[in-house]
Amino acid sequence: MRLKPRLVAQTPGSTVDIEGVVSQLSGTAFDLRGVMIDASGVSSTTLAQVTDGAVVEVTGTIASNGTTITATAITVRREAQLIVESNLEAINHTSTSDSIQVLGQTVTVDTNTRFIDLAGNTRPFNITNYFTVLTAGGATPDHVVVRSATGSGGMTATVVVRVPASTMTVIAGIADVVTNPATQTQLTIQGVPVTLASSTTFWPPGRYASVSAFLMALRAAQAPNGSGQSTHPVYVLASGILATGSPEGVDASNGTVYFRANRFDVGPN
Repeated sequence: MRLKPRLVAQTPGSTVDIEGVVSQLSGTAFDLRGVMIDASGVSSTTLAQVTDGAVVEVTGTIASNGTTITATAITVRREAQLIVESNLEAINHTSTSDSIQVLGQTVTVDTNTRFIDLAGNTRPFNITNYFTVLTAGGATPDHVVVRSATGSGGMTATVVVRVPASTMTVIAGIADVVTNPATQTQLTIQGVPVTLASSTTFWPPGRYASVSAFLMALRAAQAPNGSGQSTHPVYVLASGILATGSPEGVDASNGTVYFRANRFDVGPN
């Protein structure tokens, strides 16, 4: 998904359309890629779906101050905001709810979730039988790739793919704001810690000479405000091996890490 550009100079009263990741949600107002959105005129049903980290498209008019959009419509996109690849840790299937756990993250699955089996080619493979097809925990858990999106009820999987067994662990999502790039040796992607080292490959190779150089570039892309909150959420992908602990994380000491400031699809720059 390619995000629509940041708001440019417009005449108050002009109709505009902007898409991005919600941050600094407070009541009926939030930040969208550095632009303040006044959603007080939008229905409470729609507002209930708007959360920090959600991808939304806002249609509205430029307010009299020229810097705020008064929203007339908000569409919450069910785009993949968190992508995780690792061993399946748990399955929760009851008569009223369904979820899986991978890399310490609990993700709801439902009738809209697409299930794909690239390891055993099981068909049909869907919400009615995933809990009998997949194996979680133990000595031989299934290895899965899960794409999920944020909603009012937390993370919901858009796609779950069973893939051949692997030691690879991957996470891709919005990174927490880098606070001290000169000394940090870890970053956090939506609550999941990622360990960095001088042996980490920062993509593209040769652009960043050190961990601190990479983190300084990431912080600059995040453009934190005076309160230390990101005004431009940045998508980061990290691959490596599973780092056990509480919480679980990704050890990217010998893995690869890169970020995209303006896109939510996955692939090197």
